[in-house]
Amino acid sequence: WINNTTGISDINVPDPSALTKSPATYTVVGYDNYNCFTDTAGVVVNISKLPVVNAGKDTQLISGASVTLSPTVTGATSWNWSPADYLNCTSCLTPVSKPRISITYTLTAYNAEGCKAKDEVSLHLACKESMVYIPNAFSPNHDNVNDRFNIAGSGIKKIISIIVYNRWGKAVFEKQNININDVKNSWDGTSSGEPLPVGVYVYMIQTECEGGEVFKYSGSVLLLR
Repeated sequence: WINNTTGISDINVPDPSALTKSPATYTVVGYDNYNCFTDTAGVVVNISKLPVVNAGKDTQLISGASVTLSPTVTGATSWNWSPADYLNCTSCLTPVSKPRISITYTLTAYNAEGCKAKDEVSLHLACKESMVYIPNAFSPNHDNVNDRFNIAGSGIKKIISIIVYNRWGKAVFEKQNININDVKNSWDGTSSGEPLPVGVYVYMIQTECEGGEVFKYSGSVLLLR
């Protein structure tokens, strides 16, 4: 390599690396084994500005909710989101995510010359004890109004267990590993297929968040007819 050799890692090899902060032209001379012939060529190295990428603000949301990612990108012609989990599109600038777990996305943007820049944004799933609704009364009289003891809420992965006891401490209803808001698997006020009498029943419930947190609840529910 001859003439301008600034930033050349080794002028005596055919494929050195070049480090330059401004556009530069480099010239290389090739020789045959006997130094009888030479050939000269040049290569231009241009400097391209990196894209500017801001993937957006970290966001907290409830499990099952959707959020549109809203980055700010300048100087880019294409981009890609990763991982693809829960995204409706990885090559869109503003995809929609509906995460089931807390997740961090990386946005990589490319300019016309292929230079790239990246930034990250995190989505944190909110899960609080207060986000579970447990009714204090229900009336299984088949009028399609409040007929079942149904556990509702948001941000919950599953109900690990639910046990209902009568006044003498006998379990009259029990379920494991069911979904929140699962009316089909909720208590209908019976035990072994027989309607139970009006009265106060005690419950013990465990729920698990998408992030693994476990909440325990206990209390009483009034069965009316």
